[in-house]
Amino acid sequence: MQTKKTLNFKVQSLSGLETLECTVDQLIMAGWVGRNREALQAHIDELAELGIPGPKNVPEFYPLSVDRLSQGSSIQVSGKDTSGEVEFFLICQGSRIYVGLGSDQTDRDLESKSITLSKQICDKVLCSTLWPFEEVQQQWDRLRLRAWIEDEGSESLYQEGLLGEMIAPQDLFDNRFGGELPEGTVLFGGTMSVIGGVRPANAFRMELHDPLHDRSLEHAYRIEILEVPG
Repeated sequence: MQTKKTLNFKVQSLSGLETLECTVDQLIMAGWVGRNREALQAHIDELAELGIPGPKNVPEFYPLSVDRLSQGSSIQVSGKDTSGEVEFFLICQGSRIYVGLGSDQTDRDLESKSITLSKQICDKVLCSTLWPFEEVQQQWDRLRLRAWIEDEGSESLYQEGLLGEMIAPQDLFDNRFGGELPEGTVLFGGTMSVIGGVRPANAFRMELHDPLHDRSLEHAYRIEILEVPG
């Protein structure tokens, strides 16, 4: 029997606000998604400094358990060596595609051994609001992702960039699924380089901004660190 997870969202469309219940049976994380090869290499080099090997494929796709999806304001992690990555995600429900905002919390110590396992061990945090994909498709490249981290009570900008820097959604669909995003699938679109190096934080805040309609998706969560006695 296939594992499924039910998620409840608000859909913020240009015509108003409505609710949407989604049944998710597949979670895929895209990686190594930079359109600019120099920027992509910078991200690869950034991770190589942490002992993380480069990808076998560009882009690469990592299937994870849907049970890892969370819409909460806090998560628990094992150990001090995890950090978030701001990403857009796409979800297909009722044959319609929606775009949302999420964070790929990752265990950096485990990442040097297995990227898939380093992602699987941490929750993937989702905002609770979506936009219809067709409302942002034309200005997709102009959408801006930002993330801030809090460390010892001080917040600093951690990531910032335009979606035009990353592989377009249809190219992700073609690479992974042969053309269309399957019903019930959550696809994270990958991330960009960080400002000041990859590092853990006490809290993570993120935003996806649509300049054409002057609106944003936002979410924040705190990270509770659990001891690792053995």
